[in-house]
Amino acid sequence: MQGARHTFQQGVGKNVANPTAMLLCAANMLNHMNLQFHGDMIREAVEKVIRKGKANTKDIGGQHTTSDFMNAVIHSLDFNHCARVRTKDMRGHSTTTEFQRAVIDNLDL
Repeated sequence: MQGARHTFQQGVGKNVANPTAMLLCAANMLNHMNLQFHGDMIREAVEKVIRKGKANTKDIGGQHTTSDFMNAVIHSLDFNHCARVRTKDMRGHSTTTEFQRAVIDNLDL
């Protein structure tokens, strides 16, 4: 697993960083932990947001903030599909509501 190589220190506290590398690294970590479904769900949400182009940060041709991008990714997560699969993560979460709450509670937006 590997995150971003450059820390973008000049962007600290300005809400302008592109979180794609961090999100994809997190998805890879979940896949490595045998949580393939959840890792793929995050990766697909990120790809969907970038493809639509409605929340892109400045470095990829948009005018949106880090928070805008993250909110778009969160709203693109397919929790309905998650409910049909009914997998369990390491904390024992097995329902869409529990998993969704865990994702959102652990984000610092």
